[in-house]
Amino acid sequence: MRKGNSDAEERLKSLDDMASRGEIRSSEHLVLHDPLEGGCSETFDSILHAADHGDPNGQYTLGLLYRFGDSVEQDYSVSMLWLRRAAEQNHARAQYALGEAYERGLGTQQSGSQAIEWYTRASSNNYYPAMTKLADIFGNGVLTKQDYQASEKWY
Repeated sequence: MRKGNSDAEERLKSLDDMASRGEIRSSEHLVLHDPLEGGCSETFDSILHAADHGDPNGQYTLGLLYRFGDSVEQDYSVSMLWLRRAAEQNHARAQYALGEAYERGLGTQQSGSQAIEWYTRASSNNYYPAMTKLADIFGNGVLTKQDYQASEKWY
């Protein structure tokens, strides 16, 4: 864990404890839809269980729920923790989401170099949106100096 995430870690531990005691409201009526997964639906409880047991898809989904405040209170720091766990397991969409977080400063300090690093990792996993993002970044000189050759590499 990176220094400075102790508050987020404490909130995450508290949520884990609440879930284990059954204090988090059952969300059976809340159906989550991930269009990137072809319409796969899951309840919040099953997503939390999968994420807590190391499933990168569950971690990615939980990270997005916290980013957008969908079914949970919005918390960018907790979002970053879950997205990083999935991204470190080579989950391309989580890597892309981390790139976005670093680009926009969501739950972390804004960092163009970190954004480019995570977009590059997602691209190495053949994630097309990351490839086009890098092409735009280098072609338009966003987050880094303009570099048409680097831009062409990603198209």
